[in-house]
Amino acid sequence: MPVRSYHPLELTLIGREKELSDLNGQISNSDVTLVTGDSGIGKTRLVLEVCRNFEKKGWKVLCIKSNNLPIHVDMKDYISESGKYLIFIDDVNQITYLDYILNFPFNIAEDIKIKFVFTVRSYAKERVKNDICKNNYSPNEVLINKLESNDIKEILDTQLGIKSEEYIEKIVEIARGNCRLAVLAGETSKRDGYVALNNSIDIFANYYKNIKNDLLLDDKMICVLFVISVFGPINLNDSSKVLDLLESKDINLKEYKDKCSKLNENELVDIYEDELVKINDQSLGDYIIEYVLIEKEIIKISDLLNLIFPDYKNKLLYALNTIHNLFYCDATDKYVMEQVDKSWVRADENIQWEYLKCFHYLHQSKSLSIIKKRIQSMGLCDFDLSKFDFKKI
Repeated sequence: MPVRSYHPLELTLIGREKELSDLNGQISNSDVTLVTGDSGIGKTRLVLEVCRNFEKKGWKVLCIKSNNLPIHVDMKDYISESGKYLIFIDDVNQITYLDYILNFPFNIAEDIKIKFVFTVRSYAKERVKNDICKNNYSPNEVLINKLESNDIKEILDTQLGIKSEEYIEKIVEIARGNCRLAVLAGETSKRDGYVALNNSIDIFANYYKNIKNDLLLDDKMICVLFVISVFGPINLNDSSKVLDLLESKDINLKEYKDKCSKLNENELVDIYEDELVKINDQSLGDYIIEYVLIEKEIIKISDLLNLIFPDYKNKLLYALNTIHNLFYCDATDKYVMEQVDKSWVRADENIQWEYLKCFHYLHQSKSLSIIKKRIQSMGLCDFDLSKFDFKKI
């Protein structure tokens, strides 16, 4: 009998009773709700459950995943009749024209009520929150934490049918509360046995090894897949920095587009209207990031920083946070810090401050030195403390 393969979104919701109640309440009490947490933690699955609850209460639910297309244009077609609408946008930090989306409710009939719920990775939360506040909203926030060990065990037992205590304990140790990683580990162990449960890198590698082997993905194809995983959705005709990165690996524009077409044929990426390309499987994208930057070092992190920082700093932070959250080990963290430091040392003076804002936690002494220089360069300012109202603090 073939093994049933699960996607985390298909699983019964387990261990999220409190978050489910909190999120229901926060959405009910606010026009905009931000759901934050690390990659693979279960944000999307939880919000989908809440959407079902609101649907039962008579709300019309629209679930949106960015393809880098102008969503606000389609909203005019989908939201025209009177009623209550809950709009769920997954990974809102990837959305373009967010201002237009948030301003949409101010330009519609009074008998239409709209609420927004957004998921956003932790690293991008403050930027998205600032954008929302600029549009005269005060968003509620719900933080989704890692699952408890007992919840992971229940998922493995009741959802994936894994009964071995030895297997379960090893998967719990590796997953560290990450539902997506636990499911991948469970599926891999059912196929390849206990030997597959070494660490998170091996789990991803074992799970996706057939893709690399069957499709004969060479380093150039892997590089294209990496670029799409980090920077996607990408406009095939407007990606100057991306092309610079590919050219550094001897991949020209024609070759890039040809490889995108090949990846699309093999259902690893999706191409929309012959313009936008996007990774098909987020977990595969996460593994490719680790494979290229850490496991094989096909692209050096320092070279990547030198080429695209700070223009694509949010994309870079996404990649490095993915490595830390899913593939953590002391050696990997040390390597990342060395690579960042290598690029930081050579950076022009005008972007030192950008390095500090993004990577201060990696190099505290360097950060303090830069802050000290900036303070010393400031002019003196007289201030009468007797006129300051400390009660307002």
